[in-house]
Amino acid sequence: MKLNKFQIPVYKQEGSDAVLICDFSTGQDTLYFVKWYKGRREFFRFVPQSTPQIRTFPELGVHVNEARSNETHMFLENLTIQSTGTYSCEVIVEPIHKSKVLTGTMTVGSK
Repeated sequence: MKLNKFQIPVYKQEGSDAVLICDFSTGQDTLYFVKWYKGRREFFRFVPQSTPQIRTFPELGVHVNEARSNETHMFLENLTIQSTGTYSCEVIVEPIHKSKVLTGTMTVGSK
């Protein structure tokens, strides 16, 4: 597995949107899942072998645009002060369940 690009906006304004990027190549492996966390709480899961592929979980300040989000790009809408925090992307591939976790911090300021 190879990381191509990881990007979390450092600063965003309240009411704006954000794109979080966790772009990777699996190489010879198969993608098992991608999970996004705010702090230690999971708020998004992409499982290619599942129907539906995307599941979201409630988290304060996190409003996912499911229609635009996928295994490499996370679209958050209408950011609030509560959106401030540490965001992590976890990628797991099979058959050996190799994983990578990448973390960045985003601060949301008031208008």
